[in-house]
Amino acid sequence: MRHRRRRVRPDTSRGARPQNFGAYRDGVDAAVARGRRLDPTGTAYTTNPSTNVWQLVERIRAS
Repeated sequence: MRHRRRRVRPDTSRGARPQNFGAYRDGVDAAVARGRRLDPTGTAYTTNPSTNVWQLVERIRAS
């Protein structure tokens, strides 16, 4: 798997890399809205945990 990944994306590594949050900042509100639409009650985490990220974002914003 590692060799195949290197052929496709030679700049990747298993180590952590800094992410460019600025590239995603404008889409956070839309992503939260999509997550809420998919799981408004926040209880579908056993089916698709990624739809519940909106709850985490809301908690971080509230802190």
